[in-house]
Amino acid sequence: MPASTKSSPKAATPNKKPRISSAASASGSPSTSKAAASSSSSSSSAALIDARVSSSQALKAIKALQSHRQKYKAAQLDKGKEAGKSVLPLDGEDDDAAGAGRTEDMGYLNVTVKRLAKEKKSKPVSIALPHPLNPLRATEVCLFVKDPQRTYKDLLPTLGVSCIHRIVGVSKLKGKFAPFEARRSLMDEYDLFLCDERVAPMMPALLGTKWMQKKKMPVAVNVVKSRHMKAELEKAIGSTRFFSNKGSTISVPVGSLSHYSPEEILENLSTALPKVVSKIPFDGWQNIQNIEIKTGKSASLPVWNCDLDSRWVGVPDAEMIESPEISEADSESEAEEAAPAQAQVAAATKPKEGSKKTKSSTQVENKGAAKAGKVAATSAAKVSGDKKEREKKEKAATKGKK
Repeated sequence: MPASTKSSPKAATPNKKPRISSAASASGSPSTSKAAASSSSSSSSAALIDARVSSSQALKAIKALQSHRQKYKAAQLDKGKEAGKSVLPLDGEDDDAAGAGRTEDMGYLNVTVKRLAKEKKSKPVSIALPHPLNPLRATEVCLFVKDPQRTYKDLLPTLGVSCIHRIVGVSKLKGKFAPFEARRSLMDEYDLFLCDERVAPMMPALLGTKWMQKKKMPVAVNVVKSRHMKAELEKAIGSTRFFSNKGSTISVPVGSLSHYSPEEILENLSTALPKVVSKIPFDGWQNIQNIEIKTGKSASLPVWNCDLDSRWVGVPDAEMIESPEISEADSESEAEEAAPAQAQVAAATKPKEGSKKTKSSTQVENKGAAKAGKVAATSAAKVSGDKKEREKKEKAATKGKK
């Protein structure tokens, strides 16, 4: 019995070692945990957004923009450099009009299309994100409502709404904030503006073009139903939105680089991209040229480009780019076929000689008659003038004799 008990562990130990060695040889690493990590990283790198865009490529771009933001902030704080200027690899152009009203803290998804939309839609497309675009605790929000504003000032606290920091009625907007300086200070005081959808058409005329340039135009919200008011306000603050315009690029904010990690911004991008593609005219992906990620004032980092073969697919004039080659025999036959038709057209348009002569002779006769009439009229006028002068002289002479 003791011999058998000693032999059993010896027999069991060789069975365990081959398992460890086989796992190590299969993974190529000394531990199974590293093998699992490598397999999970490979699966995540192979993941695609909307079955087309590589999530690993997008994550690399977001991390590069985040490091650029940190360097940008450090350059702004450096006293040895000029204020507002930096020389970094991802710096955008100084006169970039698209960067007006934007900061380095926000990441943007840019989608470039091949064919432009035929009409511009004034109502923006709203997209709910898993991580709010504007964190509720860190965002100062102002709400424009229909008069009287006191109704909403008393109602919101009873509904538990704490994300609105100021309420302004339309009459107050027309009176107190009518001066340009008052509206400018109000615009700089808050991060986001919401408005009652019943007064949304009045906002562009009341606020002015500066609000449009700074991307501070109010977002329309339904505040009529008090039961859903809190959810509507929080959804409007956390959602992103874009306009379906007539330009070649659609820009969508996807998250703040200062509040979220690159992985969280990637989740927002993965949620927003399919919905943006669904709103692009002319078959969605067939009309997309490339997709890029950037901050408010940085250079754009590409994450997806269409194939060269499909570059002009969907463009109406694509057939005119590659014209088929025509041989010399085909061109000669076409010229022979077109010769009789050209001869008929030339014969029909050529005027006859007799008609040309008669026309020219009649024109000369008419000109001669007109000239003779003018000469006769001038001579008759001279004769009548001479007679009048003689009569005047005779009358004057007779008066002098008397």
